[in-house]
Amino acid sequence: YDGKGNYVVKDVNDVENGVNALKPATLYAESWCDFDREIAVMVLRGKETVEPIRAYPVVEFSARDSICRTTLCPAQISEEMKVRAVQIAKNVIKALPKGAIGVFGVELFAMKDGTVYYNEVAPRPHNSGHYTIEACNCSQFEAHIRAVTGLPLPKDLSLCVGASIMVNTVGLRAKEYFSRLVNIEGATGHWYGKDIVRVGRKMGHVTICSSN
Repeated sequence: YDGKGNYVVKDVNDVENGVNALKPATLYAESWCDFDREIAVMVLRGKETVEPIRAYPVVEFSARDSICRTTLCPAQISEEMKVRAVQIAKNVIKALPKGAIGVFGVELFAMKDGTVYYNEVAPRPHNSGHYTIEACNCSQFEAHIRAVTGLPLPKDLSLCVGASIMVNTVGLRAKEYFSRLVNIEGATGHWYGKDIVRVGRKMGHVTICSSN
């Protein structure tokens, strides 16, 4: 994940390089997906089987060097594609065994022809759901705690703002970027307090909310 433990093979001559770069791991290969954009849905599942599986709004995110940089909500895709994305994300979590409880980050590919493909699931509060702290009626963290402790699940996971964008501050210049971003109107910053700054490490994030 985040560019770790994987290798892009661009042609047959690059297969050996990929295998050597990832040794001694057991490997599997996936075909390349020529997607239009990456989207995600945070899904909430409670303890009781009668409790419905619920979903947050569909977001789209951008990445640089295989690391998420921004999460935009609502995703700039058709309403039909949003419905498909939410249904697929819910089906993925429904397929998990009993005991899989809490918040899950389901990542998907939005294709140019309107098709939606499932990519992967993160079984936890996820970076693509950080925007919910400021932008939704219940944050992913509160929703997760409610689910795993058996408290009533939140009724409303919808946006409480017109739009939001979450920006990760990453790497050696993270503090500089963070300081600039938090001065934008509608911005709220979250600095993680990590001791060590490294290239590609997420040091904090800023969520900016607006009416549209």
